[in-house]
This record gives sequence, C-alpha cells and structure tokens, in this order.
Amino acid sequence: MKKKIIYLSIVLLISYFLIRLFNQSQMIWTFPLDFTNDWASYMAQLHFLKVCGFHNFCPYWYSGFITFQTAALGWKFFALPLYLITKNVLSATFISLILLYALGFLFLYILGKVQKLSLIEIIAFFLFFFANPIAIGNFIRLGRIVSLFGFVLFLGFAALIFKYKNCPLDKKFFLYMVPLYGLIFISHQQEMILSSFLLLSLFLIKKNKERIWIILSGLISLLLASFWLVPFVINASKTNVLNYQQSNWLNWSLTPTNLAATLVSLSVFFLFYFYWKGIDKNKRELLFFSPILTLNLLFFLKVISFIPILKHISPDPYILFFLFFSILFLFKIKIRNLKWEKIIWTIVFLVVILSLVISTIKTPYFTKYTELEREVVSIFPFIEGKYAMIWSPDVSSYPKAYFAYGAIYYNLSSIHGWYDQLASSDYLKKLENLYGSYYEKECGDFIRILKDFKTEEVVFYGYDCGKVNTCGLKEKVSKNKVCLYKLT
Repeated sequence: MKKKIIYLSIVLLISYFLIRLFNQSQMIWTFPLDFTNDWASYMAQLHFLKVCGFHNFCPYWYSGFITFQTAALGWKFFALPLYLITKNVLSATFISLILLYALGFLFLYILGKVQKLSLIEIIAFFLFFFANPIAIGNFIRLGRIVSLFGFVLFLGFAALIFKYKNCPLDKKFFLYMVPLYGLIFISHQQEMILSSFLLLSLFLIKKNKERIWIILSGLISLLLASFWLVPFVINASKTNVLNYQQSNWLNWSLTPTNLAATLVSLSVFFLFYFYWKGIDKNKRELLFFSPILTLNLLFFLKVISFIPILKHISPDPYILFFLFFSILFLFKIKIRNLKWEKIIWTIVFLVVILSLVISTIKTPYFTKYTELEREVVSIFPFIEGKYAMIWSPDVSSYPKAYFAYGAIYYNLSSIHGWYDQLASSDYLKKLENLYGSYYEKECGDFIRILKDFKTEEVVFYGYDCGKVNTCGLKEKVSKNKVCLYKLT
C-alpha cells in the first residue's frame, strides 16, 4: 500500500507541479503586474545590482537609496550571471527558478542517500516539499524566490548535518559548512534563523572538541557574511523593517494558513513519536531533535509572536521548515503494525488530494494583461524624468509593480518605491499627504507637494481620462483609462 500511494502521489504531484511551472513560464515574455506578485520587486532588485552595484546609491525609488542595506543579497548574486548573459531580467529570473529546483533535488538526493532512502522516496520527498500549496503559492505564483533560495541552501545544509550526525566531524565538514552556512546568512534572514536550529541540534549531540569545531565553523561563516550582515543589522535597527512582526499572521483564526500551521505542527509530533518508537526511543535522537521539537511546540502554541527574533519570521517559512521534518520522519518510521501503516499512508494520500484541490482553487494562475495594463505600459515611453503616479482604488494591477517596470525598462525614477524602510518617515508622511490631498480634491496642496518632490509629471490610471481631476496640470498623453500630465 505504501508503494502504491507513493507512486500515485508522484504522478499527481509532478503533473500539477509541471502545469504550474508551465503556466508561470509566461513571465518570460510578460512582466508580472498583478497584485499576487513579489516577482516584480525581486527583479527590480536584480536590475539594481546590475546598474547600481552593491552598497551604492541608486536613484530609482523615493529620493534614492543605498542598495542592499536592508534587502537579502544571496539570490541576486546567484541570478546576476544569468541576467548578464541573457540581458533579459524575465528570462534570467525564470531560469534561476528552474536551476534552484534542480539544485534542491540534488541536495535532497544527497540527503536521501545519507538517510538510506530509495530513489522513488527521494522523488516523493521533493514533490511533497515543493509541490504543496504553500510552496506553489510562495515560490512559483507569488515569486518569493529569495525564500526559495534560502530553503534550497537549507536542504544542502540539512544533508551536511545529517551526514555528520552519526559520524565524527572531519576537514570536509569544515570545508562544506563554512561556505554553505555563510551563503545561508546572506540568502534570507528567516531561513537563516531556522537553519541555525538544525546546527544547534548537531551541537547538542557532539562532544567538547567537536563542539569547538562547530562554533569555529559558525563564526567563520558569520565573518564571511559580515560584509552584508553587519550593515543589515545596523540599518534594520534604524529603520522600520523590524517594526512589523511577520508572525502576526499566526493566530487561532480558521484561515488556510493557520489551519496548515496547526496540521503540520501536529504532524511533526505525531510522526516523530512513531519514528522515535521505531528506534527504541533512543535518547540521543531525542536530544538531537529537541531544538526542532521545542520550536515546533512554541509554533503550535502560537507564542512565537512574543519571542524576539522568532517573531519576525512569517508563518509560511515555519510551515515549510516543519514540513521538511514531517516528510523526513514519514519516510524513516518503521511501523510494525500493519493497521497503523495503512492509516498513516491513507492520511498521506488524502492530504495530497486535498492539497491539490486547495491549490487549484485558491492559488491563482498567471494573470494576463487587461486593456488597463496595456495602456499603462504604453504610457511609459512618454515619461520624461522623475514621475508620480495616482491610481483609482479599484485598479486590477499592483501599483508597486509599475515602479519596478519603469526602472527596469525605461530607466525611470519615481517618487514612490516598494519598501518603506528605504525612505525616511518624513518622506513617507509627505507621500501620504500627496495621495490624501488628491483624493480629497485639495489641488493646491497636491501641486505644492509635487513641487516639493521635484517632479513635473503625473500618471493617472484607473480613471476615465475625460473626467479625471487633473488639478490644473497640462495634458501630455491620454488613453482611455490612463493619462500623463505635467506641471504647467
């Protein structure tokens, strides 16, 4: 029964996974502009690394900013050679997505061999981890590719930790550990924090001399990443990047995310019990997994939101982190009771079916342009200099995506931007006043604030251009729902 369910699950999951990848491949020739979209942000950052460099002034958003002081760096370095070769940010980004999945499979293959899993089990492990609704929604549809980069490195890190879990540390551990952990430090802070719990697991089961090697390796990794990490910590403390607690999404409400968090967290405890029982309740194994189980308990009880550092990790990385261990325990358990084996694998198959249904219904497919998006895109060639943008509340596309689009394709700077921490609180307040003055039809204040921003052009979109309130600005180009005006 186990083999039949694994084979059937592989067929279903790989079919759906390829369908979603094929659908998302439309981004190779269509820049994503819809609201379900982090792709535009990361592609803009990749472009900024190319044209502005690292820790240099970049003029494209707000009043300008220093690149990568508060933004993760790892994936951008990974994708930059692809961007330089293809000279196309869309192609480079999608190719990097495929390469990351290939690298993720390679790391899981190594881990699977260490854990004595069969090839079929390794393939199923990959699909259970990457083809579930959380992973599809985050990595393929929403485009959180920096998080994917972090999790792929985590898989390599896990393969290394589990390899040395039951054997002495040697020079190879040091040679692999230092660069891999160093890359995790600059990949994405959330996955870096979670990966450190697995390193703590190894530390707990080793003796004094080996513990010194682990600490030394960690410190050298930290030193290698300090060129980015130190400025990040300093600037994060000065900006509002730490003001918003990502874990606030986690609570006892019956949302899909909270239900998934509860079920995955329970599965960790449930499957670990069977795994631990199958190895005669080995105390060393319990000690090794104690950091993971403790973190999982805090996550299950929803007290993560009150713990420093941990409260800045959003629910989805937690869910995927614990899902990894659930899958590992699932393939490692030795169930002597045939009835329990049937129950567990029947539940697994039902979860696979349910996850495919949920993902199909809840996770939107790639959104094609409507006439509105085509009109906005067509207005950019006429913009000269720094611009402002005013949009109707019921627009079908994401305003922030246009700030990325204009910078990448037309070298345009806007008074807006993607991340609030890149601008001062005074600047953001002035920007709010700009929107407020326009929507409240206080045209005098609107024009004054535009002049304060030193911009002379405004794009209005989502409005009927024949009826839009222009506040006395001079018409430059008008479409149906999109029009470009300039100060007289």
